[in-house]
Amino acid sequence: MSVVGLAFLVVPQLLFVLVLGIGLVLVAQRGGGQPWARLAELGLGLMLVGSLMGLLLLGGLATGSLSPISVGPMYSLGGLLSQLLHWAGIGLLVTAALNGRRHHAPGAQLPE
Repeated sequence: MSVVGLAFLVVPQLLFVLVLGIGLVLVAQRGGGQPWARLAELGLGLMLVGSLMGLLLLGGLATGSLSPISVGPMYSLGGLLSQLLHWAGIGLLVTAALNGRRHHAPGAQLPE
């Protein structure tokens, strides 16, 4: 695999890992231990683990450190597990957003 091809595969995933890490830090700082913040942290953490797994599999495949016989099943199983972690993380982020919105929704204003 050429260096340019590897860069086109790895750079977007590294940027996604960076965005997830920044999001995790921001939620941890501003969440204050609220339930929505814990759900968001868990969701971002699952997505971060899934992305790192994908990067490790891609790196092992690109560098040739994985044997050609075990690449297919390992890559398929790792990709499936990575996708499951991503979808679980997205579900937790949606739940956190809905939970946080419910707690921050303004109450009905009574006329004076």
